[in-house]
Amino acid sequence: GPLVACADLNFGASAAATPAPASVPASCPVTQPPATPFVPPAPYPAQPGAGQFWYGSSSLWAVLPASGVLDVVPQDSGAYVSRLLYFHQDYDWQTEPQPPLKVSGHRLDAPAMTLDAIIGSGFSAELHSSMIANLRFPAPGCWQIDADHLASKLTVVVWVPSPANTPNQVPETVLPLLLLGLWRVPWGGSVAHDEERT
Repeated sequence: GPLVACADLNFGASAAATPAPASVPASCPVTQPPATPFVPPAPYPAQPGAGQFWYGSSSLWAVLPASGVLDVVPQDSGAYVSRLLYFHQDYDWQTEPQPPLKVSGHRLDAPAMTLDAIIGSGFSAELHSSMIANLRFPAPGCWQIDADHLASKLTVVVWVPSPANTPNQVPETVLPLLLLGLWRVPWGGSVAHDEERT
């Protein structure tokens, strides 16, 4: 079947992404690399890539930015979109293209609406099969993101930066195609059930 080519997405190549690292306030307890690095089971690499680290356990882990700052793409609505890759031992994106991953989140440093998450899947030669959480943040700031997969839970805190200049904002109708490649998803009310495979 067609490859869901999300894992290699480079936001900066297609839209105005925020430069990292950005300044993270001391009041935002972003998730840091653990003192003893988590090493995922084979066939996953011991390290995910430059400026990133694995976080979690073999039942559920994610790849996070070492700076604590997410790369985001601003939308013309004022929201910010990014994505996190999650992993589970023995997960295969081809046999389970819609994994039972639930992702939610709330802002820690100010009142804000909760984030929207659309779950997909992907594969790359470097990181193998991944569960992809495409995230829409209604505002920048300090965000806690909670993931739940088959009773395994993982909580992380990240900083969502506010770009100083966003001249190349992406129209909301185009952004889901940019993010998901083969997934055509309108951002709206009940986004968790709006997936359409093309």
